[in-house]
Amino acid sequence: MRRTHYGRSPSKAICAWNRNRSYTADAGQVIGDLLCKDSGWNETYNFAGSGLISVEDFARRVYAAAGQKYRRMIVSPWMLWTIGLFSPLMREFREMSYLMTTPVNLKDDKLVRHLGGVPRTSYEDGIAATLKAYRVL
Repeated sequence: MRRTHYGRSPSKAICAWNRNRSYTADAGQVIGDLLCKDSGWNETYNFAGSGLISVEDFARRVYAAAGQKYRRMIVSPWMLWTIGLFSPLMREFREMSYLMTTPVNLKDDKLVRHLGGVPRTSYEDGIAATLKAYRVL
């Protein structure tokens, strides 16, 4: 297997990259605020969410909030391809895997200037609210 920087395999390096994550309720509020403004139409905005976090750190926080022991399984591209033969969802996931190989870090300065501020729910609060909603179902 090809090695990357930090001496890790590609899949382990992916888990270490920091990415933007956003809480869906925050994104919905931002979209609603944009729709209510008369200005800003035909513009492009980015919403960076609550800041950068690695996939592994995010997963560890979810497991901790759920009171579970942290476990993970790394799925290689050929495994995704094989599962995708039988599962349309996994086929789509494989097609979108380019987002996992190149980190995309968004800047939302333009959005903050336009709206005067955006909601940023902490990862801990967002994870807790999500787990609470799933437990109600």
